[in-house]
Amino acid sequence: MQKQRQLQKEVSKTKLNQASLLLQKQIQKLNLKELTLIVSFVSAAAVGRIALQGIPSVELITFFAILAGALFGKEEGFLVGSSSLIVSNFFVFGGQGPWTIFQAIGFGIVGYFGGFLNENSKRISFIGIALISTIVYEIIINTQSIMMFGFLGISSVLLLALPFVIVHIISNTIFLSFAPEIIKKMNEVEFFEHKKIAEHLRNYINSKLGFLSKPRKE
Repeated sequence: MQKQRQLQKEVSKTKLNQASLLLQKQIQKLNLKELTLIVSFVSAAAVGRIALQGIPSVELITFFAILAGALFGKEEGFLVGSSSLIVSNFFVFGGQGPWTIFQAIGFGIVGYFGGFLNENSKRISFIGIALISTIVYEIIINTQSIMMFGFLGISSVLLLALPFVIVHIISNTIFLSFAPEIIKKMNEVEFFEHKKIAEHLRNYINSKLGFLSKPRKE
């Protein structure tokens, strides 16, 4: 009897180890999926900026950076914002220069602000973050402009920048107002649906090992 219990404990321990390994493999797959989505966001944001460069101050980096922050977290949002800027600067008028670091930090902060949201945030929250983050971005960029063109006079530099600031704020708030619908569509096609991912993961391990307990009812 004692030997049988000992054997059962060893079997249970073995199954737990197998479950742990399977879980690690699934997490690695999920991380790869998340990485793929982040790369897709960077690509879409960069292409969007390149396509819209003919319209001053209208870009899609802010949209995708905030969306990435809301879905994946602050650091990922920062990564999407800054990376999209650096990539797109190779293909837009003006290219790379001393302004790149200011732009990259600015868009990175925009994505970081997106991390204060989540996929269930309301439209007004996305609009609010778009407004705040765009103003912060413009402060950073115009500080850089004053450093470079301050000889023209600070008031002159800010006055020249004002129309572009207004267009930037309005376009970003309009784009981000569609964020809840975009996230809903992503979830419908299972691009990033936490509950379904968790359910598939649990069912997969359960089918392999057949010993996991049923999930608690919420």
